Amino acid sequence: MATARSHNATSEVIAYKEDRQPVQLVYDTWTPRPHFIAVQCVQQQDANATELQATYEMIGRFLSTYPKYDENAILSFHRGKWYQKHTGKWHAHLCVPKQPYLDEAKTKVVQFA
Repeated sequence: MATARSHNATSEVIAYKEDRQPVQLVYDTWTPRPHFIAVQCVQQQDANATELQATYEMIGRFLSTYPKYDENAILSFHRGKWYQKHTGKWHAHLCVPKQPYLDEAKTKVVQFA
């Protein structure tokens, strides 16, 4: 199980994944905030058109399956850190209401001091 101190943790704490899809949703274990991170199953610098379309479709199915996250959900695409242009791996944040996220995350993400 991943811990909040492990920088490789996000790929280990999967929140939602569908068979044969190039993207998945993971919990943000690096800087815990009420959002999921959409990442490529095989991470790379950029996302192709198929991965972008799969992300939109997967987010729609996720929000339909888990309507507690749908209120005020925001999808934001990124290619790195906010202060460095085009660094890191492609990903997207799915910002969701805080309380449902925290209720779910506390059972899925294990933290060690």
